[in-house]
Amino acid sequence: MDANIAFTGMILAWSVTEVIRYGYFVYTLGIGSQLPSWLIWLWYNTFFVLYLIGISSECALIWLAITPAHKNKDRGIEMLYKLVLAIYVPRSYIFVHAYDGTEEEGPQREGKEHVGARFYSPHCFD
Repeated sequence: MDANIAFTGMILAWSVTEVIRYGYFVYTLGIGSQLPSWLIWLWYNTFFVLYLIGISSECALIWLAITPAHKNKDRGIEMLYKLVLAIYVPRSYIFVHAYDGTEEEGPQREGKEHVGARFYSPHCFD
């Protein structure tokens, strides 16, 4: 993978995620009104796609950084990058599993079904 593609993917995934997140916070903390159903839908349904793009891009950039560290005979940095990948990839799986709504405990919304990151229609909370 090209570093430019990985960096662009990472920045785009982060940016879109932050726009959705801050929109969510504007409604919950600033406006104080009920969240629009489309924002709830975006919050829960874009997570997997954007997280996959972001985490893949981050891992690709770390992977691409191993070669220059090896060429410069900087074994400490090279091993650090490999360690980061060895921890980062399994941690990502654990994080996604914790967010995907498959755990028994989870946030509840006024007697409604579990509100995890499962795919919801915009009208799921009507």
